Amino acid sequence: GRLHKALVEKKLATQVSGYSHDGAEAGYLMFGADIRREDSLPAAKAEFLRVIDDAATHPPTTEEVQRAKAGLVKQNEMMMQNSSRIGFVLSEYIAQGDWRLFLLQRDRIEAVTEADVARVAKAYLKPSNRTLGEFIPDAQADRADFSAAGATDAQLANFKDRAAMAQRVSFV
Repeated sequence: GRLHKALVEKKLATQVSGYSHDGAEAGYLMFGADIRREDSLPAAKAEFLRVIDDAATHPPTTEEVQRAKAGLVKQNEMMMQNSSRIGFVLSEYIAQGDWRLFLLQRDRIEAVTEADVARVAKAYLKPSNRTLGEFIPDAQADRADFSAAGATDAQLANFKDRAAMAQRVSFV
């Protein structure tokens, strides 16, 4: 919400995103912003970092936390209705040690308070704990040519399966 208001609504970026990756060991939190080529990257970057840094000193409001929790709860509900997505997510939690960690995470999200978010922001959103990356596409990109790979039909035109060949030989 804060990044969207500061960057997208002020036309400094076209979109913002946030993602956290949890694992058996320490995970990471990643934020991103897409900036139009013709817009000011330094201005967007300065505002982006200001908002991130501000989170540690200006705790979230009740409304901000409730909105974020509602969105995450909705994502979980929608995921539970998609067998391939829930299968993938459960396999990630199995890799962490137990599929029930997914349910524990759901319960923890529902229990989060403003104080929890403020404590975590203060503990982890530190400039010294940050990696900042920028992708700036070239105006005239020199792309690799993959057209030589060819169409599937052309690749398989002379293919003969070894198992099928061995089976034919045994019947001769």
